[in-house]
Amino acid sequence: MGGRRLARWFTENKLFRRTGKEWTERSILEVLKNPVYKGDYIWNKFRYKSVDGSVKVIECDPSGWTVEKNSREPIVERKLLEEVHEKLKSRDKYRTRSRDSKGNGNSPKSCP
Repeated sequence: MGGRRLARWFTENKLFRRTGKEWTERSILEVLKNPVYKGDYIWNKFRYKSVDGSVKVIECDPSGWTVEKNSREPIVERKLLEEVHEKLKSRDKYRTRSRDSKGNGNSPKSCP
């Protein structure tokens, strides 16, 4: 079952996000990709930059992340989530676009 179908099923069964909003394909995929669900925690994944009174979130290159595996009780079995990740990686929608030299796009940048 894909993210779109899961989102539809949750909505039809009145299972909403904690914010009260309906699930979307994107929100389902964000949960599935979140390492906290398998018990891991990541630091230095993002940096924040103030631009014209608003805050811009910049994703850092994974080589600069600090990953603490098994730092908390997993919500979903690690092996199951890793199988899901492998299936998602094989789909085109899961892949990110590359950034140009100015950092435009969705690929991570190196962070100081």
